[in-house]
Formats: sequence, structure tokens, C-alpha cells
Amino acid sequence: MKLSETDVAEIEQRVVIQAKTLQKSYFYWLFLGPLGGHHFYLYKPISGLLLLALTVVGLTFHQVWGVWSVLAIVPVWLVADAFRIPTYLRRNTNDLRFRLKAGILAERQRYQLSTGKRAEEEQANQGTW
Repeated sequence: MKLSETDVAEIEQRVVIQAKTLQKSYFYWLFLGPLGGHHFYLYKPISGLLLLALTVVGLTFHQVWGVWSVLAIVPVWLVADAFRIPTYLRRNTNDLRFRLKAGILAERQRYQLSTGKRAEEEQANQGTW
């Protein structure tokens, strides 16, 4: 099944409305980066939880034993994320576009199945009195 031009226009309009923005991503990276805020914003909860846990464990190790080595991983991760955020956004936008397209196609298929069954029932009823 192909999408009509109006379906494609509707999908693109919804993508513009629902897509995550680069500015908010970097805002969360800057202010909530060590807590994984930008990962949660970009629907990457596992890496967000991992970064949050690494920060908490690192701070605990530093407070209890004075060890900085675990906590030193967090800034390296954040610098790498600064360069990966645009890729995360592109992937997120493409996933959103795919989900919207799949939703429209599934809705159209359900409609065709429901109307096809009705047509078969009408044909069956016409043959019998």
C-alpha cells in the first residue's frame, strides 16, 4: 500500500509538531547531563539510567573513599554525547516518521478488512432469501 500525498503531508506536519528539538536536547545535556536528562528526553532510558547510576556511584565512591576514577567517566561520556546528540535526534525523528506511517497503513488495512467482510456478508445474504 502506498501513502497518498495528503497522508505524507499529514505525517510531516505531525513530525514537525512532535519531534524533539536540538535546543532542548542541548539544554538538558548542559543542565541535567550527569543525571542523564538528555537521554530521557530523547527516549533512551537505558543509557539515561546508566549515566545516572554512574554519577551516583561515582559521587558515593568519592564521598566514602575519595576515589575519583568512577566519576571521571561521566565527563568523557558527556563530551561524546555532545557530538552524538544530532545523530540521536535524526534517529528519533526517523522512528517517529516510521511509527506514524505504520499507524496510517494499519488503520487503512483495518478499514479495508472491515469493509471487505461487510461486502462478503452482503453477497452471502443476497444469494439466500
